[in-house]
Amino acid sequence: MDWNYHSGLRARQLLDHWTNMARRSKLEPFKTFARTLRQHRRELLAWFAARGLFAHGATEGFNNKAGR
Repeated sequence: MDWNYHSGLRARQLLDHWTNMARRSKLEPFKTFARTLRQHRRELLAWFAARGLFAHGATEGFNNKAGR
Protein backbone atom coordinates (compact mmCIF):
# COMPACT_ATOMS: atom_id res chain seq x y z
CA MET A 1 0.00 0.00 0.00
CA ASP A 2 1.43 3.34 -1.06
CA TRP A 3 1.11 6.11 1.56
CA ASN A 4 2.61 8.82 -0.67
CA TYR A 5 -0.51 10.14 -2.35
CA HIS A 6 -0.56 13.46 -4.15
CA SER A 7 -4.29 13.39 -4.78
CA GLY A 8 -6.68 14.34 -2.00
CA LEU A 9 -9.26 11.94 -3.41
CA ARG A 10 -6.88 8.96 -3.25
CA ALA A 11 -5.71 9.93 0.23
CA ARG A 12 -9.33 10.14 1.41
CA GLN A 13 -10.05 6.72 -0.06
CA LEU A 14 -7.01 5.22 1.67
CA LEU A 15 -7.85 6.86 5.00
CA ASP A 16 -11.47 5.70 4.84
CA HIS A 17 -10.49 2.17 3.81
CA TRP A 18 -7.85 1.82 6.53
CA THR A 19 -10.01 3.25 9.31
CA ASN A 20 -12.94 1.02 8.30
CA MET A 21 -10.70 -2.06 8.44
CA ALA A 22 -9.20 -1.00 11.77
CA ARG A 23 -12.61 -0.32 13.31
CA ARG A 24 -13.72 -3.85 12.38
CA SER A 25 -10.62 -5.44 13.90
CA LYS A 26 -10.58 -7.15 17.27
CA LEU A 27 -7.62 -5.06 18.39
CA GLU A 28 -8.83 -2.23 20.62
CA PRO A 29 -5.70 -0.05 20.05
CA PHE A 30 -6.40 -0.08 16.29
CA LYS A 31 -10.04 0.79 16.91
CA THR A 32 -9.03 3.67 19.16
CA PHE A 33 -6.50 4.97 16.63
CA ALA A 34 -9.05 4.68 13.81
CA ARG A 35 -11.57 6.71 15.84
CA THR A 36 -8.91 9.36 16.45
CA LEU A 37 -8.09 9.54 12.74
CA ARG A 38 -11.79 9.81 11.91
CA GLN A 39 -12.21 12.64 14.41
CA HIS A 40 -9.40 14.55 12.69
CA ARG A 41 -10.21 13.43 9.14
CA ARG A 42 -11.05 16.92 7.87
CA GLU A 43 -7.79 18.37 9.19
CA LEU A 44 -5.71 15.47 7.89
CA LEU A 45 -7.17 15.79 4.41
CA ALA A 46 -6.94 19.59 4.44
CA TRP A 47 -3.19 19.19 3.99
CA PHE A 48 -3.80 18.20 0.37
CA ALA A 49 -5.84 21.34 -0.28
CA ALA A 50 -3.30 23.58 1.44
CA ARG A 51 -0.18 21.94 0.03
CA GLY A 52 1.66 24.41 -2.09
CA LEU A 53 0.01 27.42 -0.47
CA PHE A 54 2.60 27.44 2.30
CA ALA A 55 6.25 26.60 2.38
CA HIS A 56 6.87 23.42 4.34
CA GLY A 57 8.94 25.29 6.92
CA ALA A 58 6.16 27.78 7.58
CA THR A 59 3.63 24.97 7.93
CA GLU A 60 5.85 23.11 10.36
CA GLY A 61 6.35 26.27 12.40
CA PHE A 62 2.60 26.82 12.55
CA ASN A 63 1.99 23.21 13.58
CA ASN A 64 4.55 23.51 16.35
CA LYS A 65 2.89 26.67 17.69
CA ALA A 66 -0.63 25.24 17.39
CA GLY A 67 0.35 22.07 19.24
CA ARG A 68 1.32 23.92 22.41
